[in-house]
Amino acid sequence: TLGLSALDSGSGMGTGAQMKFSNDNTNWSNPESFAPIKTWVMTTGEGTKTVYVKFKDVAGNWSSIISDTIILDSIKPQVAITVPQDGAIIK
Repeated sequence: TLGLSALDSGSGMGTGAQMKFSNDNTNWSNPESFAPIKTWVMTTGEGTKTVYVKFKDVAGNWSSIISDTIILDSIKPQVAITVPQDGAIIK
């Protein structure tokens, strides 16, 4: 889930403002109405993920490309516990 914010001092980000998204900065989603929250699916697999967004104000001006990056690590850590051979309790 993306939290989004865009301001425009001219025509504004009201009715008619749009946004579009990309995972690779080449292939873009279809423009849709501006909203402060967007569910977006990143590329599959572990590692660094970047999402790109452009905003269009009511007058039809597109913003420059904005991006943000996360590191996806969904693999649980491996943990091993070794008990001392003499049976001592570790506190």
